[in-house]
Amino acid sequence: MHILGIDPSVQDPAYCLMSDKKIVNYGKILLEEMDSWARLISDADVVAIETQYVGLNPRSAIKLSFCAGMLGGIASLLGKEIMLVSPKRWQAKMLKAKAKSGRQVLKHLSKEIASALVKEKINDPDIADAILICEYARQKIANGGLTR
Repeated sequence: MHILGIDPSVQDPAYCLMSDKKIVNYGKILLEEMDSWARLISDADVVAIETQYVGLNPRSAIKLSFCAGMLGGIASLLGKEIMLVSPKRWQAKMLKAKAKSGRQVLKHLSKEIASALVKEKINDPDIADAILICEYARQKIANGGLTR
């Protein structure tokens, strides 16, 4: 099974593509590069997209929701399964983080754990998050949980 994990961003969303348990590709693509996103999404069976924190300021929430909607729309048009992933849930499972952990602590943990998964240093916190979103989705699917 091929799983694509996406950490939405208003400029260059991060992604991680996994085949079975092996991470095969990760990085960032500019949001407006729709052909690149369509090719990447077409390689996946399941597309796991991080949802947004409710506590964001309204302008950021609108922009990030637009990004997630665009990428989810491409996945839907290509007939892919879509898994919406809550930040709090994947962070609690993958980072073993408490809800009140600060943003900097979460970003540090994310880079550290993602680096261990890919066996190379990950410096970009968005790419690290995409890797962990993808691994979270893989574990959830392995345990029988695919929800829309």
